Amino acid sequence: MIARDRLGSRDYAELRDFIMKKIQGILIPQDNQPVFQWVCRREEVYNGPYLHKYPDILFRLKDDYGVGWDINQPLITPCQTHNIQPGSHKGETAVLLLSHPEGAKFNRNEATLMDIAPTVLAILGIGDNFHCDGTSLLL
Repeated sequence: MIARDRLGSRDYAELRDFIMKKIQGILIPQDNQPVFQWVCRREEVYNGPYLHKYPDILFRLKDDYGVGWDINQPLITPCQTHNIQPGSHKGETAVLLLSHPEGAKFNRNEATLMDIAPTVLAILGIGDNFHCDGTSLLL
């Protein structure tokens, strides 16, 4: 998250765009290709009352790369364990339901992250009184 209270006279949007451009320019040394599949502003991924809780910049690294937390180590490194423990979530590979209630049918083929909570609540029979941003994937 960009600490807006520490920006001084700098413009938030300009700084965020500058950071995005810089990280988009990080290349894989072996083939000079970008290490990121995509980089975007949080508003491009989510829109709702909890937008302020999302990171300012979201990104997806190419497979085989990860972002580390170690001090005095490179920020982006090849990741040997990404298939076992990716440390991130991928929209196209997430497993939401291994099984579902008898006779339940999906109401659509596309889903967003916001649909997970309402779907789980529906499976548990809790209902829709939590006012989630998404909707259940089950009919």
